[in-house]
Amino acid sequence: MVKRIIFDFDNTLVAFNKEWDIEVNRTFDDYNIEYDEETLRKFQESLSKYEKETNIVDYDDADKYFSNYIGIDLPKGFIKSWTMRLSKVKPPVDKRLNEMLERLSKKYSLVVATNWFRDLQYEKAKHIEITDYLDEFMTGDRMKVKPNKDMFEYFLKGYNPDEVIVVGDVYYKDIVPGLELGMHGYLISDNKEYESDKCTLIKDIYELEKYL
Repeated sequence: MVKRIIFDFDNTLVAFNKEWDIEVNRTFDDYNIEYDEETLRKFQESLSKYEKETNIVDYDDADKYFSNYIGIDLPKGFIKSWTMRLSKVKPPVDKRLNEMLERLSKKYSLVVATNWFRDLQYEKAKHIEITDYLDEFMTGDRMKVKPNKDMFEYFLKGYNPDEVIVVGDVYYKDIVPGLELGMHGYLISDNKEYESDKCTLIKDIYELEKYL
């Protein structure tokens, strides 16, 4: 019997917001740093690469990593400034999602495991008005980022693996660590390559409820 649900956050509970891209440009402007389309492309690339190559996200380390990757000496505090700008962008509230989470929270313990900074991620959760439904919210500046198993092991404490499910949109980091610990996964994808008796494909987050 399922007792706990571990959710990924970005592109699982909160949809991508185009305004977030604009905040990169505005942060460069704040620091009077010249940039072009290639700079912006490399900056976006560095996001996923940094996440894959670090254990715990750290603002000073991120400043250095992004600087090296894009070939511009970013000033200390650049990534934090950009993150603070992002945290002020308010995604629309998804009433359908909130109603579902409210129902689920009455039956299960709901938690979030996300790789980026709490300064940003928890603010986004507050903007979309879901924090009241969550028991815990773990971020990559407090614990090793996914696909390390640390967040999954942390949320498994007090539960048997078959009592916990993982839900996300990226197979290798949101789902695989949970599967390796004996949990069942629900992947937001239509890629049949990932489907198995341990991993169920769902077309969107709303479809999860019908399997519970």
